[in-house]
Amino acid sequence: ERLRAQRHIRPHVNPLQRRFRERNIPPQFADNAFAELSQPLHLDLGCGKGHFCADLAAAQPDLNVLGIEIRKPLVEEAERLVAESAAANLRFVSGSANMCAASCIDALQAASRADGTLLASVSVQFPDPWPKTRHRKRRIVQTPLVQQLVERLKPGGFVFLQSDVEEVALEMQAAFAADTRLVERADLREAGSFWLAEAYRPFPDVKTERERQADRRGLQGFRSPFLRA
Repeated sequence: ERLRAQRHIRPHVNPLQRRFRERNIPPQFADNAFAELSQPLHLDLGCGKGHFCADLAAAQPDLNVLGIEIRKPLVEEAERLVAESAAANLRFVSGSANMCAASCIDALQAASRADGTLLASVSVQFPDPWPKTRHRKRRIVQTPLVQQLVERLKPGGFVFLQSDVEEVALEMQAAFAADTRLVERADLREAGSFWLAEAYRPFPDVKTERERQADRRGLQGFRSPFLRA
């Protein structure tokens, strides 16, 4: 609470600013990222304060969880969760997902020396909607990022997308559906709906801060799941 009182955290950060254009990741990032580097990896893009990642890491200790968030003050808050929980399978990185996600995955893959692909799942949940038409290129889901993620996702791995803004959810769904290496699980949709049924959420007991807020306010969540062929 003291941290939030001391400074204002901007709700929107333009990922196209010059400072976010480099593919830098922390030095020796992969060497000390997780206690067991060879465990499967879940990547959460736009992780906010990190509560979803922390809860997922606690619920699945055999899964490494990496959250990427562009707002550094939120990453600093998230890192407190790592310190408080002493979680060995939880890590956060500050940066633009479009610029550093692939580099993080590749660094972890190389450091693990694992025979198989590490990336088991990806989530993009309630991203900044950037509602103005001229700002849509600032949205997190862009075609190059989709291609980078799918290329690194293991066969049978999955992508989970959700938003409480239907137009944003449709745009994300279309971007991932355009990659023929992915299969959308249309069989898991709510009856008479285009969206994933609540019963088939991949993390039924783990929710983001925004999702909890949406639940309290009675807002609908628009969700899509994809499997890597």
